[in-house]
Amino acid sequence: MEELDLDKLPRRMPYSVPEGTFDAIEKAVLASIAREREASVAPPDAVPVRRMRARHILPWVGGAVAMVAVVLWAIISFAPLRESPSPAPPSPEDISLAFEKLSPSDQAFILSVYEDEAYTTN
Repeated sequence: MEELDLDKLPRRMPYSVPEGTFDAIEKAVLASIAREREASVAPPDAVPVRRMRARHILPWVGGAVAMVAVVLWAIISFAPLRESPSPAPPSPEDISLAFEKLSPSDQAFILSVYEDEAYTTN
């Protein structure tokens, strides 16, 4: 196959556009932009008072909410934890009742484990 030389190929435009089409598009776009600018520019007296107040108050409200959140976090985080009261130690009567409820084999096992231990009763 011989090499294709693009410079030697004829150049022609396959599409045609009516005369003045691009000028009409340009005028239409510029007119649309002008209408949008006129509609968006409002006189300074037209700004509602509520929006101006909200713009001035909103940062203060946000700051106050943030301060309250930080204070609540600090109180919750650094408050001393309440400890539950420790249960009273079992009395000798409670221990003997629990020992009597055990099976004879469990009683024998406990006695074998603790027979060499020295303990005192109050």
